[in-house]
Amino acid sequence: MHRRNIYLLYKKNAHLFNQFVYVLVVINVLALCINTFEEAKEYSKYFHILEFVLTIVFTIEYFLRCIIAYVQGRLFNYMFSILGIVDLISILPYYLPIPKGHHSNFLKIIRLFRLLTMFKVYRYSEHVKTIVDVIYHKKGDLIATFVSIFFVIIFCSYATFVLEHEVQPEKFKNILDALWWGIATIATIGYGDTMPLTLGGKVIASFLTLLGVGLVAIPSAILSAGFVELQNDKKSRKNKNNDIP
Repeated sequence: MHRRNIYLLYKKNAHLFNQFVYVLVVINVLALCINTFEEAKEYSKYFHILEFVLTIVFTIEYFLRCIIAYVQGRLFNYMFSILGIVDLISILPYYLPIPKGHHSNFLKIIRLFRLLTMFKVYRYSEHVKTIVDVIYHKKGDLIATFVSIFFVIIFCSYATFVLEHEVQPEKFKNILDALWWGIATIATIGYGDTMPLTLGGKVIASFLTLLGVGLVAIPSAILSAGFVELQNDKKSRKNKNNDIP
């Protein structure tokens, strides 16, 4: 009965509770980002206090969700869902014992996992849910697009390695160096001072650069179509519900 009361209380105040946790997630991410500045080191004591308080709150949230899921008869569904795993992993490292001589590294691991709380936003934002739903709906098309592009990158990277290895062996030592160059080129971010010197290498680099435009355009078109389809589907279902007497 006690668990049932907790569930009813949560259901009555779910919106406020979700908004409260949403704000804490934003504060958590901002604190982690600010803590990377050297100027923030003198305030490290306050960041540790904030880290402790947020961890306690997120821990209480996790157990509350477990209780609510238990009352609803879907405890294991929650615990082994993506969001349930994120909720657990984001707090679990904080309670693990710190190995001797690894205090600094352990704190880095804790902060890294705390950053996973960003994914809680999916639970509270309808707009984020829409984006995820569109990606899930179009996952087949997106996977096919990226796999095809990746095959092209591998082919072009290997061809560039064959053409450039003898000319500049220090830059194209192996296929991994060539593959990294290919990914950096297709993403149009460049690769420092590494560039092909042979005519064939330059042709391939030009092709990959142009292909980089398609890498953005094709998934964008797929996602745009997915948004339109999802919105039309929502309108269709809404109209059907309105037609029901």
